[in-house]
Amino acid sequence: MYLDDYLKEIDARLGPIIRELGLEAVSDDEREGFLFFQREDEDGVVWRSPVGFWIIPPEFAEQDEPTWGTMSIGLGNGKSRVVQVGTNGWVQYVGGWSGDFYQIGEEGDFADWDEAFEAAAKGLRIYPPVPEDYDIPGILNEGELHEFWPFLKATCEQHGIDDVDVGRDDNGFEFYQFEYSGSTFQVLWNLTHDAHLLKDGKECFSADIHDYVAMQEAIEVELQNLSMWPGSA
Repeated sequence: MYLDDYLKEIDARLGPIIRELGLEAVSDDEREGFLFFQREDEDGVVWRSPVGFWIIPPEFAEQDEPTWGTMSIGLGNGKSRVVQVGTNGWVQYVGGWSGDFYQIGEEGDFADWDEAFEAAAKGLRIYPPVPEDYDIPGILNEGELHEFWPFLKATCEQHGIDDVDVGRDDNGFEFYQFEYSGSTFQVLWNLTHDAHLLKDGKECFSADIHDYVAMQEAIEVELQNLSMWPGSA
């Protein structure tokens, strides 16, 4: 099989790191030639490294008998990081496996196999595996929430708010929640590309999910009002 030599070389070069990280090399039956590095946790959730390989199938290589020296292989250029959000332990995994690939070869992004495998080894170590599932406790689904956190954090610190919880309600909507001067605030993300500011369960502002400044300013107004008139509606 044309993959055998590639798989043996990948295992020889990366096998120790893959096993050290608790991962395994897995091919995808629906995507011919794709090789992922992943693990499955006790809940059945697959955690996939952003590092992957695409070994070009023979029909795309335009060769009757592809060889190790002449075929191409792509190294996935995805990256990932873990971002802390709120103060109750929630995180957001940003990035992940990518369908874009660096090419290896004379005209590729890496001149030779040594460079490619060095990059793959580095990527396996520094880019964490990302869950391939949703609604995992303590992990945000919604990508915009982590981007708003620096704005909210700055405002809360300015007003002496130490505790900002992150959560997900029964409808799957994710939110920030905090207390100030006897009132409970929520910044809620729904599925209509809007973010909503709720004070004691009543909406007082909404904006596009990407308009972080507008939402931050609305929160600031509400907090200033409470500072001047504690207990005001």
